[in-house]
Amino acid sequence: MTRVAFKMKLKSSKIDEYKKRHNEIWPELKNAISNAGISNYSIFYDEETGILFAYHEMSSSPCSWPSGCCFRSIYFRLGS
Repeated sequence: MTRVAFKMKLKSSKIDEYKKRHNEIWPELKNAISNAGISNYSIFYDEETGILFAYHEMSSSPCSWPSGCCFRSIYFRLGS
């Protein structure tokens, strides 16, 4: 199992949009996360710094994902 942690800076002007998008996870995203072997996914927000800290565990390395992996596609779609 691989443990993954990362942090991101959330722009103060995007806080309401972030909360709106994360209040309820899409069924497609939930399935993609599970199908990618990801579990224990958590995101924490530090209001003082605007930093998001995320953690999850994976049953395989992202480097071993097939290029058409559904989670990768959804993840990058969300990031754009």
